Amino acid sequence: MQAIRQIAQVVDRRVTINLPASFSAEQVEVIVLPVEATNRQATPLDPAVQEFLELDTSAFTSVQLEAYARASRLLRRGRRPDEPRILGIFAGLVEVADDFDAPLEDEELWWGSETDEYGISLPQ
Repeated sequence: MQAIRQIAQVVDRRVTINLPASFSAEQVEVIVLPVEATNRQATPLDPAVQEFLELDTSAFTSVQLEAYARASRLLRRGRRPDEPRILGIFAGLVEVADDFDAPLEDEELWWGSETDEYGISLPQ
């Protein structure tokens, strides 16, 4: 069973419901309930999301501020369970170093200088 929940604006005592292309039913049951002030409250935000929304942006560049505003809007809006993940939501906020994949200076400390064909360190 598919179910869609929307909050729609009443205009001239009419409500328009937009159905996704994947909705295949030919008949639907419509129940109209007024949205009370208490229902308008968003569900509490995840603590990690709340922490992100409270970041100090005073040192951000203009590109980072724009990316932060975009990500904040999307996080405040939330995501329905059937809605796909938004890839790249934090694009523009983080820079990856050019040498990200370069070997670390002390990498031998972790992996050893000699390994077998499976990458397991051999005894020295």
